[in-house]
Amino acid sequence: MSLGPGCHAATIELKNGASYRVKLLDGRQAKATLARGVSAKLVDECLRTRRTVMLADGDRGPLVIGALQTAPVPEMHGESGVFEVNAQEIRLRADAAITLQAGASRMALDKSGVARIEGERMVIDVGALLRILAAKVELP
Repeated sequence: MSLGPGCHAATIELKNGASYRVKLLDGRQAKATLARGVSAKLVDECLRTRRTVMLADGDRGPLVIGALQTAPVPEMHGESGVFEVNAQEIRLRADAAITLQAGASRMALDKSGVARIEGERMVIDVGALLRILAAKVELP
């Protein structure tokens, strides 16, 4: 199937091996494959979230050439190397563990409920109240 000149917006309906059934905005359906350099993980995410993808004709039929960006994403400031996220609330979820590391300092959370903070020094600066709730507290 030929899509015609230019880029075409579509939604992925089904994955079948290395190809995808897509539905174009005009209602036509087509079978598409990934263009070189397009991440299969990105396209699988577009399938799960019903995110719009962009298609173009290739030598062997329609190609998924990318996804349409419709919302802001966190950005890396190239000159400073700072990765910044601005949100009212941030949630990170992982099945096994989450680790934050900067130099020799590290904070790790694992699925068994263990939270560990490691580093050379720790400063706790509290303006009002510090409350520690535990069945047992050990200090060396």
